[in-house]
Amino acid sequence: MKKVFIIHHSGNIGGAGVSLFHIVNSIKSMREKYTVEVYCPSSPPSICDWLEANNIKVIKAQSTPILFNHYNGCNKFVLGRFSLKNIKDIAAKKGWQEIKNAIEISKPDIVAVNSMTLCWMGSLIKEMGIKVICFHRETYAKGLFGVRSEYIKKCLKRNFDGVCFISNHDSEVSGELSGIGEVITDKVDLDLYKFKDKKELRGKLGINIKSFNIAYVGGISKLKGAHVIIKALANIKNDNIRVVFLQYNSQKRLKTIKDCKNLYHKIKFAIGFDYEANLLKLIDRHNLWHRIDFFPPVTNPEKYILASDIVVFPSIKPHQARPIYEAGAARKPIIITNFNQTSEFTKDGFNCLTFSKENYIELSKKINILNKNKDLYNRLLQNNYKQTIKNHNLLNLPMELDEFFTKI
Repeated sequence: MKKVFIIHHSGNIGGAGVSLFHIVNSIKSMREKYTVEVYCPSSPPSICDWLEANNIKVIKAQSTPILFNHYNGCNKFVLGRFSLKNIKDIAAKKGWQEIKNAIEISKPDIVAVNSMTLCWMGSLIKEMGIKVICFHRETYAKGLFGVRSEYIKKCLKRNFDGVCFISNHDSEVSGELSGIGEVITDKVDLDLYKFKDKKELRGKLGINIKSFNIAYVGGISKLKGAHVIIKALANIKNDNIRVVFLQYNSQKRLKTIKDCKNLYHKIKFAIGFDYEANLLKLIDRHNLWHRIDFFPPVTNPEKYILASDIVVFPSIKPHQARPIYEAGAARKPIIITNFNQTSEFTKDGFNCLTFSKENYIELSKKINILNKNKDLYNRLLQNNYKQTIKNHNLLNLPMELDEFFTKI
């Protein structure tokens, strides 16, 4: 029996956390072949609590593992204070000793890092004489010179026995590897998306029963385009069209400087660089409070997607495309930003509608089209459902992981 030790990089629930949950449950289901342990930050405790509630052994990290912060959504100037400190911390192997001690106690056969941002650990784990793999989740950032992306690619090529990509695009861009390269797409648990009475579900969740509801699952995130969906909603004059806004615990009021956690955040607020505050001002300026239903971070977004009419994923940079498959599993049409990096999963007019980056006017037009054109609505949802069944069914994950581990 082989033991797999997975290093996860965040205590927050998000796309990577859901994928982690799917991976460890799939490994756990192959109990005759594998055991699994997860090393995860204990603050916030969301992921640790979720895993432990499902009888998965967790080693709670006292600090968050240092990430090599260079990917779409975190692309800072290479000579800026943030980047230089990040490089200095990695050069000093900050936090590595705690991770190394946990690995030595666990004595695994395979160590997996659940993000390419942990690529710097590859050589250190190999020095311990243990097979090491990377679950590659992020899209490469286009930096000033490309040096940092090349560093990640070299780490993956030289220091990992295997790299598991979630798309063919990421695999091709990464280039040749010395170890095993495999594409295993992100998955959805289709059992969670079995048809439910939409009206009854809306009543239980507190969502307007009669409205045309748009599910947005990205929280207060510039990367995921929170401002784009709000601007699109403002451009739609039909009050019956509303947004189900997940992953944000709103008090439906403007943010004040008293809400800022520390001096740094207060300065950002004062000079107008607080994204959350600016988004709430945008909602207030267009008088949209009554057209948005906010919901705090949840581990069951499927309920809110099932209760909605469509899904919108308006990211401003290429990002994990999980909402495509979630919409497919729920048999809901999706409108998504048109990026080449996700084009292998999207075909405009076939299984989705697409729009240009940050073009909220175009997005609002596409929303209106789906509200009125039922033939198009039904065609999109059926095609995306079929594609999701074929390529993203969670039931296939144990077999795919077993084949990958066996090659390693």
